[in-house]
Amino acid sequence: MRMPVPLSLLRRQLLLGSMAGLAGFAGQNQAHALPAKTLAFPRDRGSHPDFRTEWWYITGHCTSGARQFGFQLTFFSLTG
Repeated sequence: MRMPVPLSLLRRQLLLGSMAGLAGFAGQNQAHALPAKTLAFPRDRGSHPDFRTEWWYITGHCTSGARQFGFQLTFFSLTG
């Protein structure tokens, strides 16, 4: 009898597969990063449709009793 695969393992496989797919997608082009520029608000707040790849992330930490946790939540926008 086959044992069911734990949900945490399925999530990990999905995450690693997605990351590998994004890495392969990014490797198709030999584009270079643009030079640094000074941010100007409100112009630079929100999305920038002229760019193919863009990401936003939130990082933070929290505590529960004596335990400490860190997290990062990342959103990607890939356009053709």
